[in-house]
Amino acid sequence: MTKPLPTPVKKNPQKRSTVPTLPPVARSRAALGLAVAAARGAFALQHCEDCGAVQYPPRDACCKCLSVALDWRETDPTAKVLAQTTIRVSPDPYFRERLPWRMGSVKLAAGPVVVCHLHSEVVRGDTAE
Repeated sequence: MTKPLPTPVKKNPQKRSTVPTLPPVARSRAALGLAVAAARGAFALQHCEDCGAVQYPPRDACCKCLSVALDWRETDPTAKVLAQTTIRVSPDPYFRERLPWRMGSVKLAAGPVVVCHLHSEVVRGDTAE
């Protein structure tokens, strides 16, 4: 026969319940190239074949010459942290459960400035890969 299920543990009404959430998933078709490169363990950005401009965020046309000839290439991942901040309030349930969240502006060696998540040990002025 089967065993009866055990009685669930009573929830403490004074403790906050964690809500199961997923990270935000809205991405453009152009941005999927970032995920493909990350799955390979590489850092790749779009490079314009006509003028050579490096594109970030990913887009369908070059921001300099409006060419649609954009190619994904592995790019130098070194960068310098320009600014940092800590987010303490968020309307998004995923981030609300994980606050405080560190963000920063990072200038890539390839040229673009990226707003990204920062590790707790990274500070302004650091150069990292």
